Amino acid sequence: MKFLIPRLFMLLAVLPLAASATAEMKIAVIDFQKALMMTDAAKAVRDKIQKEVKIDQGKAQSLQSELKELNDKLQKDGAIMSADEKKKLNGQFQEKKSELQFYAGKMQKTAQKMEQEFLMEYGPTAEKVAQELIKEKGYDMVLNRNAVAHALPEHDLTKELLDKLNKALK
Repeated sequence: MKFLIPRLFMLLAVLPLAASATAEMKIAVIDFQKALMMTDAAKAVRDKIQKEVKIDQGKAQSLQSELKELNDKLQKDGAIMSADEKKKLNGQFQEKKSELQFYAGKMQKTAQKMEQEFLMEYGPTAEKVAQELIKEKGYDMVLNRNAVAHALPEHDLTKELLDKLNKALK
């Protein structure tokens, strides 16, 4: 008890100092990924991806239509079909389904590859621009926007970062 009271008084004396230190800190948030993915350069990559996968997308849509037709036929005529006919139709269905999965995977891999190339090319520049913005604004701490439950809009640097990135990535 004898030691508790002096410690309590020391804590009460230091507490206002800690509160004033945090009150003076400049803190902001940035959604770095959102800013980077909303740049004009990222939009150009998305357009390029769309052009790249357009043929495969058409094939995938065609396969989906064929699968629907095969499924409808099985539902409608399945009761009157012979076992061999059902087996043949099921085989065609599985073949089309596998082909559709192939094209879906191919499109996904193409998109991932192009996005990865974009990040490898522009990521370091974007990081440098973000650091310059933070230094320019004089922030002591910048947090990931997605890790913060609430932040006032005036403390969010995402829009400013986006503007600076669009200028830097041209």
